[in-house]
Amino acid sequence: MLLFLLACAADPPSISSISPKSGPAGTAVTIAGTGFSGDMTLQLGILSLGELAVLDQTTATGTVPEGLPPGPANLIVSGASGRGMTLSKAFTVSEPEPAAPCASDIKRMTHIPADGSAVKIDRHLPDGSVDRIQLDVREVKAVEYEESAIDGGGVCRTVYLRTRTDQRHLFDASASDDLRWQAQRIAGGLGKPLEVGETLTPETPPPAE
Repeated sequence: MLLFLLACAADPPSISSISPKSGPAGTAVTIAGTGFSGDMTLQLGILSLGELAVLDQTTATGTVPEGLPPGPANLIVSGASGRGMTLSKAFTVSEPEPAAPCASDIKRMTHIPADGSAVKIDRHLPDGSVDRIQLDVREVKAVEYEESAIDGGGVCRTVYLRTRTDQRHLFDASASDDLRWQAQRIAGGLGKPLEVGETLTPETPPPAE
């Protein structure tokens, strides 16, 4: 019996999931698994997870470290003995959102399936690569609409999706089109509240159906 208990105590930690599954450096993540303890380590790729906190034997939280290249990264857990496991391509590191969305060279293609279960944002980067963000609709907390002044004149209209961990993902941006009604449709389709920030232009009538 004693040998059995010792064997159980020595079982290495394991991981089953990470949420969300994508985001830039600094994204807050939650990791689920078994056998978690305060002396274990968690890595994304070759870098340790930032602000690691072990909440209990099955849950840990942390942040995506700076310095990881965009793309899929393995999630690695190791116990005090050095044993653990790797969850292959568990998280996709994305480029940070541009500071000036309407002046960005990044082209976006967005898609929401008919069942409204997820949001897919493909960001076509200037180097030809595609940075894909996929959010489970349960991760989305709100849809945000706001306007900001463009240097040299004009107004940039933006629609963001804000997650439950307060990460913001740019859904669309335009210096010419009024995206206010699009934001309302997205919020209604996802069943999420619409939060309107600063606006610089008067509200226009809704487009004809």
